[in-house]
Amino acid sequence: MDMNKTEKLIKEQNETLKNESLQYYFPSDISKGLYLEKNTNYLERIAESSKDLEEIIYAFNNSSTTYLTYYIYSELILKDKELINNNFAISAMYGILIIQLANELKNIDIEINQNNLALYFSQSILCNWEDDTKSLFEIIKLNLNKKDDSIILDNDILNINLDFILNLYSKMTNQDVLNKDTNKLFTLPVYNQVLDKCFSKDLKEVDLLINLMCEAHLEFIEETEIYSSFNIKLFTYEILVWLNLRKRQGYENPKEFSHPLINYNINQIYKIKNSNKPYNMPYGIVLLNKLKSKYQNLNIDESFFYEEERKQKMESIQAEVIKAQRNQELNHIICQQNHLIQGGTIELRQGYIMEEK
Repeated sequence: MDMNKTEKLIKEQNETLKNESLQYYFPSDISKGLYLEKNTNYLERIAESSKDLEEIIYAFNNSSTTYLTYYIYSELILKDKELINNNFAISAMYGILIIQLANELKNIDIEINQNNLALYFSQSILCNWEDDTKSLFEIIKLNLNKKDDSIILDNDILNINLDFILNLYSKMTNQDVLNKDTNKLFTLPVYNQVLDKCFSKDLKEVDLLINLMCEAHLEFIEETEIYSSFNIKLFTYEILVWLNLRKRQGYENPKEFSHPLINYNINQIYKIKNSNKPYNMPYGIVLLNKLKSKYQNLNIDESFFYEEERKQKMESIQAEVIKAQRNQELNHIICQQNHLIQGGTIELRQGYIMEEK
């Protein structure tokens, strides 16, 4: 295990994020990060310029990966907890939308790269959005078994990470197992070990397996294009999914890990209890309206694109909760008052009787 190599990669990523040439990635009105001027806003540009279906889907994909960069930037440079969680949630939500849109428009030949699919599915798990995750799992499972019209690019041979994450999720959440015919790609020995030991209570064993997974991740950086982009190459989502699922199932994870990669700030997102869905999806409504103008029967819930509408819904739910709590407290107070009144009446009656005697 070359710790110096890991620390060098971490240092390089930190320095890259401080590079002023990347300022256009962080418009101040969204991520509150670095900023040049509004016309350099990358996401706004691609949202406005997208015309055909391929460009629109490309814009959705770029929105997801760019907000993942915002998450990493917020974590490492800004250290703003609210932005950290919100940027990660927006990135995850765009990923979910891409899968849903591809499934809705399955007759129009949209195919999702398996590296991206593994990342999108992992982010939904890490946000603890169980209903969305189950829905995505069913969509992915269905499309893996399709010979034609699958939304998954090269679905006859599974990507190593996607294969591992899907099988891990199905095992740890008691979902139907994947069709064995789809699992055609040779997997890493450590992935098989984790699948066998995913519920281990031996924290030393868990740490050892995490070490092996971190080393495999670092090898992938050098040898494949799975983590070619600087913004995700040190984001160990395939490992974090395991730690997240263990935590949700009530299994303890090591408090400290011996490998520096898993201790890196950006790899602590698995610890969050729950990530609220974002109030709004910047530029999402622009892209969705373009799609709807071409495909009127598009069945996508667009309420989360509207900040005010979503806030009102959230506030309405919170008001109902507060009202219910107050009613419960009021009922409790009334019961106490009735008890006191009844007790006082008995004492008065007893006093009256004593006086009569």
